[in-house]
Amino acid sequence: MMPLEPRIRVSAVLRWRDQILLCRHEKAGRGEYWLLPGGGVNAGESLVAALHRELSEEVGIEDRLPVEGPVAIVDSPCAATASSSARSWTGSFCIRRSSGSCGGGSPAIPPCTWARSGHRSGDATPRHVATPRHAIACKGPLVPPLKRISIQGYRAARELEFEPGSVCALVGEASSGKSTVLTAIWTLLEAAAPPPTIEDVSHGTTGRIHLEAELKRGSIFLDARPPDTLNLNRAGAPPVLFLPANLRSQTMVAPATGAGAADVAELLRPPLADHHWAAADGGLQLVMGMERLLASSLRRFVLLIEEPELYLSPHAQRHLYRVLRGLTDKGNQILYSTHAPVFLSVARLDELALVRHTADEGTTLFQPEPLEEAESFRALSEFDTDRAELFLARAALLVEGRTEKLTFPLVFDALGIEADKEGVLVLECGGKGNIPLFARICNACGIPYVVVHDRDAPEGRRPVESERVVNRQIREVAGRRRTVVLVPDFEAVSGVNARGRSRKPQKAWRRYSGNGEVPASLRQAVEKVRQAARS
Repeated sequence: MMPLEPRIRVSAVLRWRDQILLCRHEKAGRGEYWLLPGGGVNAGESLVAALHRELSEEVGIEDRLPVEGPVAIVDSPCAATASSSARSWTGSFCIRRSSGSCGGGSPAIPPCTWARSGHRSGDATPRHVATPRHAIACKGPLVPPLKRISIQGYRAARELEFEPGSVCALVGEASSGKSTVLTAIWTLLEAAAPPPTIEDVSHGTTGRIHLEAELKRGSIFLDARPPDTLNLNRAGAPPVLFLPANLRSQTMVAPATGAGAADVAELLRPPLADHHWAAADGGLQLVMGMERLLASSLRRFVLLIEEPELYLSPHAQRHLYRVLRGLTDKGNQILYSTHAPVFLSVARLDELALVRHTADEGTTLFQPEPLEEAESFRALSEFDTDRAELFLARAALLVEGRTEKLTFPLVFDALGIEADKEGVLVLECGGKGNIPLFARICNACGIPYVVVHDRDAPEGRRPVESERVVNRQIREVAGRRRTVVLVPDFEAVSGVNARGRSRKPQKAWRRYSGNGEVPASLRQAVEKVRQAARS
């Protein structure tokens, strides 16, 4: 059997004050292990160039530090294949960092923790390289390839700028401009994307299209005045894969020509089936393709996905969401548009990009600030997929509990108003005490809302102290104009008092079915939230 070409790798022995840098890794079936920073050498790449690239990708060291060596060459069986003839050659270079280049007292690398070498498991440091008494364990957050994106004069996005994180979920109504944002990013990054035409120019503008992205190092841009001029600079652009919805059941991915992108696109594309009727549908093909990407240890790619939930059951959507997060953990960046609550996380409000469209402003984008840590955990424990619809609604009616949630749709019907058509969500908050939390989330995301809650005391009588405290909190967060207080409570006002909870929906249906006789306070709440949805 002919021996296979060896896999060439490089690693850095990064020395600083008698310490070396080790990176923590973890894989299923292998557990935790530690390696010198480094990786494979690409075709046509020098060993030193590959070393500097790996230091940038793995630990964020951008300086072109002087290297010595190689100080060691390790010849070992290649773990990537079962063939005993496959080898891996790793050249290790020494880099010494001076205290001046490291700042005050620690290396200028991403946040690190200290670990004694005796506590490491699976130490993969070459045996003939001395291991000092301590090692720096690097486990810092990976910086996404795109730091800031600016879109000007492109279709409905007249002037739009945002800072996507490792995950960015574009949320908004149909035709709000989510696909415009994804297509603009693809046009900027991908050489095979069609250049902007005069049809892509925003109405009422000067005729100029300007797309720009700030990278970790430098920036790239596309500047055009169709059909006359096109200037662009893509130098240093990260490779991109665009998965538009209309290709989901076909090739899956749009043309890709970036560094390594064509090979990755082939990995993502579904294999040919023996019969057309035996092929998996587009949704499952997307799941399997993303699983293959995750297993391939893909890094530093930008993935643009339109509606990943298409053709998938809820449990398959949840699995795909976990796979996508696994890809971002490896340093990739994923931006997707969605109408599925499964792909939205209240614990990560800063990952949401709320896309809106108006005739006056065109497409706009708003990124909410994250909740405080304690409140974020509380919100996560309270949110399910039903409540996550909040981020997809035009307006929300925040109510206390199940009785209100079951009755208000009947109130809407009695008034001849279709809540779903208006884009209104009736959200039960799990008790009056949770209403301030949901109101703060609406405030953070710019979601219009109206609160309906019980006074819990008859007119002329003060509520007990605990109820007064909660009533005051709701008023402070939501304001008087967005609050409807029911005296003494919802059951008395709506006329659905019943001895058994199971009889309340039946009584509500009898009370409101087929007539418009609705109490003034409930009518006020419905009209307020409809107006909010239309504003």
